[in-house]
Amino acid sequence: MSDAARSITTSTTAITDEDDATHAPATAHAVPRLRAALGANALFSAATGAAALVGASPLGRFFEVDDVLIRVIGATLVAFAGSLALIRRIANQMVLRAWALAVSIADIGWVLGTIVVIASGAVSQEGAIVLIVIAFVVAELALTQLYYRSRVRRGVQPIS
Repeated sequence: MSDAARSITTSTTAITDEDDATHAPATAHAVPRLRAALGANALFSAATGAAALVGASPLGRFFEVDDVLIRVIGATLVAFAGSLALIRRIANQMVLRAWALAVSIADIGWVLGTIVVIASGAVSQEGAIVLIVIAFVVAELALTQLYYRSRVRRGVQPIS
């Protein structure tokens, strides 16, 4: 390789590395952080789901809804948490990115659904406050997942 070609290659590599450092952390940092965000989502979903299953009757009275609905939501959240626990272990980064997007879309759907439930007056005022707090947590999880997902490098990754 000529000195001029080597210089161009070195300059291009430096620009690419600088661009990555300026605009997006390296995949080595983004992937563990994405997995951690998915893990936090799994823990929060499991905790709220378990609380709903265990305390369905008092929560039903608190929210002024049928406790069967609380149980269904609780079971769904526990199942979602189990799925997240599996998703965060996916080795292939492109598959992980795809699932992280799907999870984030589901989280955004939860937030939008919460808005509809509150706007419809289907729950008590106190219940609406609790739902708002939960929706903020879910929105933060979705945004964090999307942030780190966007920093995972795109391209073909071998399945390991």
